[in-house]
Amino acid sequence: MADPFDIFEVDTKDAVRWLGAAATLVEARTTIRRCATDLSAHYLVVDQKTGNKVTLDHAGLESTARAANSGRAAAKPTLRHAANG
Repeated sequence: MADPFDIFEVDTKDAVRWLGAAATLVEARTTIRRCATDLSAHYLVVDQKTGNKVTLDHAGLESTARAANSGRAAAKPTLRHAANG
């Protein structure tokens, strides 16, 4: 069975990049801490089994700053395919 937790990086322009998948939420947090290069980005972990979503910061901690964003209408992130060389 494939790893059920998908990990996404969302940059300040709301562009989304898939970082990979993890077997557990703990593993997803570890991946975020290891891969985080943009300290202003936030990360979204989606559980494929339940549909639950967790927003995390670059340190793998739950982030609430995104929800309290200054009166901006909820923008839908756009998918951007990263060129992996």
